[in-house]
Amino acid sequence: MESVSFVGIDIKVVAWDERADRAVAEDWLEVPPAVEAHNVEDYVFGRFGEPVDVAVSRTDEFGELVTGWVFSNAALERTTLPSEGLHMMVVPFVRFPDGTRQELFEYNAELHREFAALVGVLEPAVDVLGTMVPAESTGRLEDERPTLVGAEREQLELQLGGWLRRMLVEGWTYLILEVSHSGRYVQFLTHDGAWLRGEAVGERYLDGHPPLSNDEHESLCSLGWNPPGSDGDDCGNYWVDWGDDVDDRAGDRVTDRAGDRVTDRDIDEAGRFAAATLCDIFDVTHADEVQVITGAATLAED
Repeated sequence: MESVSFVGIDIKVVAWDERADRAVAEDWLEVPPAVEAHNVEDYVFGRFGEPVDVAVSRTDEFGELVTGWVFSNAALERTTLPSEGLHMMVVPFVRFPDGTRQELFEYNAELHREFAALVGVLEPAVDVLGTMVPAESTGRLEDERPTLVGAEREQLELQLGGWLRRMLVEGWTYLILEVSHSGRYVQFLTHDGAWLRGEAVGERYLDGHPPLSNDEHESLCSLGWNPPGSDGDDCGNYWVDWGDDVDDRAGDRVTDRAGDRVTDRDIDEAGRFAAATLCDIFDVTHADEVQVITGAATLAED
């Protein structure tokens, strides 16, 4: 698959006859521009309520694949479609610049397959994040000189998620994504793999580059980064901690699962924070605008 950036999300609403196993009628509904791939489920559930089931189809490439959600007859009655004796199925699609569409879950499955090949597959014996892989079984992330292959948000989230998983398995690793000629960056650090620190540049470390605008400050906070501390504080960057070494401080954006290791959900969120920061706040539009730097971490770099 050669990845193509999509420009929007659409949803198809289907009046479904379960007895006949067929669609009776369907319609496309307008979706607000703020709805993206990562929050389309929240939008659909907020609009139609809790689903009664998920819709699944079988594909030649991926086998059984979730395609959308099934809602009760009551939800269908709120649309212009026929409703008597029927259920409602909602299927999200991505829309491309040429106007064509593809089912969102199929698009995501293709991206996962593509980037699994790019970032490498973890050893089958490793089933707990933070477990060290024997040195002879795989090289470290820092040895591979990683580079971004695209600057579309969904691509970035998947590629960064793969790198973060590698970091947590290898342990004692840092990763910096630096936006060329701007002083802006997003960076991650882990020690033993039980904890992940993410940071976006704060005013203190711009070193002569243009200061963060009011919009950048507001957007970083709105996204979920904790604001920098005072000048006397060790951390002058926007930050979030995930995993074991976190304090449950009121008002801080930290994991609510104190004592747990970093989870897949945490990694997905960290990748989303980084991708949104680079694309939406720091205005990255091409992969070659970002320099990727990684290496072995020490306690002094915390």
